[in-house]
Amino acid sequence: MKTQWPQVTLGHVWGLAVPLLVLMAVLRIEIAPNDFWWHLRVGEYIWTYRTIPTTDLFSFTRAGAQWTYQAWLAEVGWFLIYQRVGEAGVLLVHAFTIALAYSLLDYTQSRWSGRRAATVATLAGASVGMANWAVRPQTFSFPLFALVLILLEAHRRGARRHVWLLVPLFVFWANLHGAVLFGLGLVGAYFVAAVIDTIRYGKSMADARRLGIILLGCILALAVTPAGLQGMIRYFAGFLRNPVTLQANMEFMPLTLRDADGQLMIGLSLALVYLLIRYQHMPPTAHVLMILAFGLGTLWSRRVISWYGMALIPVLAETIAPHAYWQRPLPKGKSWVNLLLIAIMGVMVGLGLPWWRGTLPPWTPERVLSRSTPVAATAFLCKQAPPEARVYQEQGFGSYQIWACPRLPVFIDTRVELYPASQWEDYFAIGMGRFDWENIAAQYRLTHLMFSVADHKDGIRAAMASPCWEKLYEDDIAVIFVRRCPLSGISDDSATRAST
Repeated sequence: MKTQWPQVTLGHVWGLAVPLLVLMAVLRIEIAPNDFWWHLRVGEYIWTYRTIPTTDLFSFTRAGAQWTYQAWLAEVGWFLIYQRVGEAGVLLVHAFTIALAYSLLDYTQSRWSGRRAATVATLAGASVGMANWAVRPQTFSFPLFALVLILLEAHRRGARRHVWLLVPLFVFWANLHGAVLFGLGLVGAYFVAAVIDTIRYGKSMADARRLGIILLGCILALAVTPAGLQGMIRYFAGFLRNPVTLQANMEFMPLTLRDADGQLMIGLSLALVYLLIRYQHMPPTAHVLMILAFGLGTLWSRRVISWYGMALIPVLAETIAPHAYWQRPLPKGKSWVNLLLIAIMGVMVGLGLPWWRGTLPPWTPERVLSRSTPVAATAFLCKQAPPEARVYQEQGFGSYQIWACPRLPVFIDTRVELYPASQWEDYFAIGMGRFDWENIAAQYRLTHLMFSVADHKDGIRAAMASPCWEKLYEDDIAVIFVRRCPLSGISDDSATRAST
């Protein structure tokens, strides 16, 4: 009897396009030093001591200062993943988590708008958000944001039964990552839209009342955290008002047309406006408010662009879905051709797996860790520097040093809000070799400098020209100097400048 192979249709190709293409894109990412390693160290601390710290444990400039470890649950999660499967496994979990988020949106939207419209819209939204797919605790917020959007969309369409799941979901999210604020913004947009629709169309207040209660429950979910409601509000307010975050942190600067992600975001937004006019589609109030809120949010911070991209998916899908082309039944196509297309995407995903890096052709990234990670320099410093050493380092290097050399407290790292503006000013002054850099270094009683070759060219030149500093180590990522002049007459209070 002849074996009957299952038929692979064009629908299967469209259905697998989002998970496979997103996986392919995310698997090209490397682990950057900036915002992963210090989180990993916190996760190890919490897991080892079964307690969540409330003060700084890792710097000599702010040791003992109050600090809220808001993403404690994600930090523990990353540590356990790293402990069991290492760096390559971390990248794989990261990739599957991001792909899961967009796949959830693609699948549910396909039931509402059709397979092709959902896939095109999802890939468009993913292309906007990919600039913010770095490996960090935020990774776990992507599927949660997707679930919130799905539950709210289902409620808007009349499936109100499961919307109450938002409250326990927010309890979990509030302990996982600060992007819970964007989730609250999403619920808030749908609540305000329900109120407007009630007033405008004379609808029953039931939907608005229900969403209002849920919004209140989601806000109160912030209280079910180690910091409590007041502590969480204080943490978020301090973060959002921090002048260094707003003025010196590239991730929190507004999107502009000079940036590739800004150009893509503006291009897709203009395309959406064109399609709305072209197809004479009036989006529901919830979609208008959601796009306005997250679109304007990108003018405050480029970090919002991923959430804007996800919010764009249902709006774009519903806009194009009524057009005749998207409503045509999908042809089956030739089974072997469809299977070949899926196989090609699968092979490309396989080529991106972290275990193959450095052994396959040039299109595959060569490393698991970003090239900017000072692996060799930190190992040298950790071996050579005495326990009492006080090291100035590039902020991303500081994050990696917290993990790779915990015996040496850092001068500064990427926990931007922990360090006062005066210390950041000193950090930049030393890094650029300003005229008074040596006086600043002496006041902090710095014994070593670990400069970034890419970012501290002027600082390296200044240290090379100084008789008080000797170069100990150099590679293509970092240069390490050691002090040779005595620090006599300088106060031992290294935190004096940092706390002013």
